[in-house]
Amino acid sequence: QQYLLTQNQIIKEVSQTYYTIIYLQKLEDNYRFLDSLYQQFSIAANRRYELGETNYLEKLTARSKMRELAVRLAQTAESKNQAYVMLDQLIQLEREYEIPDQDLLPLAVQNWDLETHPGIQFYQQSIALRQENVTLERQRLWPDLQGEVFRGTNTGPNARIYPGVQVGVSIPLWFGAQKAKINSTKYELAQTNYASENYTVQLVNKRKQLEIELQKFQEAISFYTEEGQQLSKQLIAQGNQAYKGGEIDFFQYVLLIENSRNIEVDYLLNLQGYNMTVLDINYLIN
Repeated sequence: QQYLLTQNQIIKEVSQTYYTIIYLQKLEDNYRFLDSLYQQFSIAANRRYELGETNYLEKLTARSKMRELAVRLAQTAESKNQAYVMLDQLIQLEREYEIPDQDLLPLAVQNWDLETHPGIQFYQQSIALRQENVTLERQRLWPDLQGEVFRGTNTGPNARIYPGVQVGVSIPLWFGAQKAKINSTKYELAQTNYASENYTVQLVNKRKQLEIELQKFQEAISFYTEEGQQLSKQLIAQGNQAYKGGEIDFFQYVLLIENSRNIEVDYLLNLQGYNMTVLDINYLIN
């Protein structure tokens, strides 16, 4: 059971690191798109400034946004490299590998029976062992019967083989020390029972807490799938069209892009939190 508990922990850590890498890949794609977009408009703003079509503040703003996205893109790439190092430590493959680019989707919560949970099984078997120890120490107060069958001979002439039987009875004379051992094993049994009850309560409450946390992330994911994703695309499309047509200035355009980016990043962040919580539930060991 201890092996199964350790196995659960390792599977959870590997899975969480794996999906963290996928999350960072998607975040990196998002920042790369915005970084390319801001580079283009930084060049455009610089050109407009040279032609006297805009002021110096717009040029600085465009450049600062471009630099901000470049930094975030670099930081995300470093975080992804760190996650790969963590995964290497966990799986210890002797070859290079790369996780392919793929969609980041919500994971499914697995149903698990409390009675078959390895932690519960561990304590149940520990209780059974303590109960047997109490029974064993009690039995040591009883007389001990010993029997032996043997074959013997001697060194004299015409020696023969003599079969023999030996029976003995040992009776405990001092009960105080043995009673102390019995009380000690009873105390260990009670202690294990309390530890088992506490573990069960902690396990159930921890799952309830994680399920509440999961619901919080689910609400954000539902908003994105129902309207946030479409809204994000519309903000970028309408912003590009309006800016090119001269309907809005650069600062208004930046605001639209920022709003669109925040929707995408918030979704990825909540989806990452959702998946990490699902894995915590599926491989919960308290």
